[in-house]
Amino acid sequence: MKIYDEYGIERNWAWLEREFGPLVIHPAMPGPGWRLVEVHADRNIKPDRVQAAPLAAPTVMVKARSADGRPAVDLWIAWYWPDAPENPQAMPVNGLPAGMRPNRADQPGITNLNGDVGLAMGPGAYYAPPAIGPHAVWVWGQNSDVLLGLGMKAGTDHDHLNLVFEQSVVDEPAPQPIPTAEVLARVERIAALCAEIRCLLSPAPHVVID
Repeated sequence: MKIYDEYGIERNWAWLEREFGPLVIHPAMPGPGWRLVEVHADRNIKPDRVQAAPLAAPTVMVKARSADGRPAVDLWIAWYWPDAPENPQAMPVNGLPAGMRPNRADQPGITNLNGDVGLAMGPGAYYAPPAIGPHAVWVWGQNSDVLLGLGMKAGTDHDHLNLVFEQSVVDEPAPQPIPTAEVLARVERIAALCAEIRCLLSPAPHVVID
């Protein structure tokens, strides 16, 4: 997973939690599913500038990509908070992180032709680290990474994180080539066995005793 700040500079997990508070990733099970591959900080990068509106909208943007890198279109994304509507069918097949209320998820929309969907946040999304954010995201009803701890950082103009999920598939393992020396040794053993079999099947020589 790659992490980027608001300038597009790659960061690490320690930086992410220092800037946005604690986060929990509940991984998808092995096999086909959806993995969280990118996290992008979205916040006002010019706090000293007077402006008519904040640079960061109160919306978590989620992008989904298929296994071949193309946009995943018409994909439902689950948007969790503790009092979200009850939707048991939304639950990821790999379960939820500890502390989350089961069967709670909103259905804000499906991904568009670019693989994007926006998840709107209200006043209840604000949190102050070291408290954890109230929201979580995963791919609706599938084997999917779950990220818990999303929201808007208190005292900011909607500072939050945007996410990228990517589909993973299980490829058949490529056959391993047999070393040439081992192939030749096998051929020699087979030839020796064939010679022994011919000897066993050959009729014994006829001996005439005067």
